[in-house]
Amino acid sequence: MKKFLFLLIVPMVLIFASCEQKVTEKTISKEGSVEAKISIDSINSTTQVININYTVWQKNKAVKTFTHKDTIPALTDKETVTINEGDDNEKDVQIRKRYELFITVK
Repeated sequence: MKKFLFLLIVPMVLIFASCEQKVTEKTISKEGSVEAKISIDSINSTTQVININYTVWQKNKAVKTFTHKDTIPALTDKETVTINEGDDNEKDVQIRKRYELFITVK
């Protein structure tokens, strides 16, 4: 269990070093690392699925790949966003709020 938590937490820390900074993809060292890709997809209006794809790299080879999926409730709150349609024409549109990802390391 501790090994799984380690594999879960360490890559997330590397990916999201700071919630205030824009996260950019960069080349990772494949000599000995764990790569994690996180995405949240909609199933329907009330349910979303969180996907975490892991790739374990050792000596520039992917030695193991596994995925963790779980369902989460969709956010029902909406926010108003102003869209510029050109020619100084702006339009207010309501969109569903997205989840924010935070990582805690203990």
